Amino acid sequence: MLTQNDLKQIQKIFNPVQVDVSDFKKDVSGLKVDVSDLKKGLTQTQKDVKDIKKDVAQTRKDVKVIISYFDREYVDLRKRIERIEEFLRLPPEN
Repeated sequence: MLTQNDLKQIQKIFNPVQVDVSDFKKDVSGLKVDVSDLKKGLTQTQKDVKDIKKDVAQTRKDVKVIISYFDREYVDLRKRIERIEEFLRLPPEN
C-alpha cells in the first residue's frame, strides 16, 4: 500500500510545473515603463532633429546671401582694378 508521502511524491511528478507569474508581471510592467520612457525620449529627439533641420536650412540661406554679397563686391573691385590698369597702361596680372 502507498503511504501519504508516496502519494505526494507521485503528485509532484505528474502535476505540471507551476510558475510564479507575479515575477513575470513585475518584469512586464517594468518593461512597459521603460518603453514609455523610450517613446518620450524619441519624441523629444524627433523634435530636436526638426529644430536642427530648420537651423541648418536657415544657415544655408545665410551663407548663400553672404557669398552672393562678397561675389558682387569682388566683381566690382575687379572691374575697378581693370579700369585702373587700363588707365595706367599696366599689363594685367594672370
